[in-house]
Amino acid sequence: MLLTLVLALLAQPLFLIAMPPEWNLPSMPTSWALPFGSSHRCVPIPSTMQLCDKIGYREMRLPNMLNHDTVNEVMEQTKHWVPLANLACHKEIRVLLCSIYAPVCIPQLLERQIKPCRTLCEAVMRPCAAVMQKFGYAWPEILNCEQFPPETDHMCIKATQRTDCDACPNNVTYESVIGNYCVNNVAFKARVDSITKESGGFRIRLKRRVRFFKSTGVSRRQKRSIRSVFIQEDSSGCACGGLEAARNDSSKRFLMMGSVSPDGTSFSVTFLAEWQQRDRRFKWAIRKIRGSRRRSRAGEISATSAGSAGTNSSESICTLSQLNEPIPTSMSLGRRGGRGNRRKRKNRRRKKNNDRRRRNRKTSRSDSTAAASDRAPARDGGTSAAADRPGRRRRQRRNRDNDYRDRRGYAYEKSYYKNYQKS
Repeated sequence: MLLTLVLALLAQPLFLIAMPPEWNLPSMPTSWALPFGSSHRCVPIPSTMQLCDKIGYREMRLPNMLNHDTVNEVMEQTKHWVPLANLACHKEIRVLLCSIYAPVCIPQLLERQIKPCRTLCEAVMRPCAAVMQKFGYAWPEILNCEQFPPETDHMCIKATQRTDCDACPNNVTYESVIGNYCVNNVAFKARVDSITKESGGFRIRLKRRVRFFKSTGVSRRQKRSIRSVFIQEDSSGCACGGLEAARNDSSKRFLMMGSVSPDGTSFSVTFLAEWQQRDRRFKWAIRKIRGSRRRSRAGEISATSAGSAGTNSSESICTLSQLNEPIPTSMSLGRRGGRGNRRKRKNRRRKKNNDRRRRNRKTSRSDSTAAASDRAPARDGGTSAAADRPGRRRRQRRNRDNDYRDRRGYAYEKSYYKNYQKS
């Protein structure tokens, strides 16, 4: 009787109340008893498990579907999936992976595996398989959707009802920007002029100036003639927060990525995010994209001069090593050429001017010593150092020029010398 009362108090709140109701997990009768002598056990999910922390339940079942028996073994295997999860190729990629590596644990059903539904696996596989292939990895066999039960099974985790679209993620990360840049053929920054609803999606009319970061397979004429793009609406009728922000403020800039149609007449956007200049992760991703673009242009120029083919602009950052690279915490978040960069340039200019003054003082001391030694023989009636006077005058003129440059500043150096040579 006491055991039944304890189970009635603990069965529901601890295991099912934190999980979404759309997961289709059954409610457990309170009269069920805990299975004694079971080979499986419930283990708390550690907070250091980055993939499955705060997933929706607090305990996982060990051994899992892959026969991992310890928490350390599960953590060692799941850390390799963190970059793919951060790519945000699908909203429920973490739910699918955690249901395999750290499955939900219900003490009354320790001997029963609660697997993900087949529809959930197929929904995640469609966008994420292309992203993995772009980074050089195939869809693994452990995620073969045929091994999972259909959605009609009452003991599987099904996909939740989506509220946001794939093209408009709510949380834009460094990995999601880099991943979409690698997968898509076109990436550009633009302002939105107007938005109109069409059959199957939205037509976005862009303002005049469009800045491209990537234009694979797009000619210059197509880039100049781009005036509108199309965002396809999902069957679930999801809402795009970026479009709402564009309607409210037409001055906001957006990062758009997608592909061009085979005939080159229309652009389809698969990723849209507001330009977040003050976000450190977003800004670091843009810096990586710009750096890769500059390196690819330099490679194309050298390859053209050598008579060989150029390289792809996105290949240098489409690696897992780039995704695992930590984001610097001391990065300036101002505009390009803003307060942070101006301060750095000012400090560099000040240090350079101080070094120049130090060198000038040493040169002036040596010149005065040389002048005194040159004047000494002339007083004694010896030969004068007249032959060295032009050299001494050149040194004096050079010191005068350096002092003038120090007063004017490093920024006026080129204009000063141009005017000085004319005079």
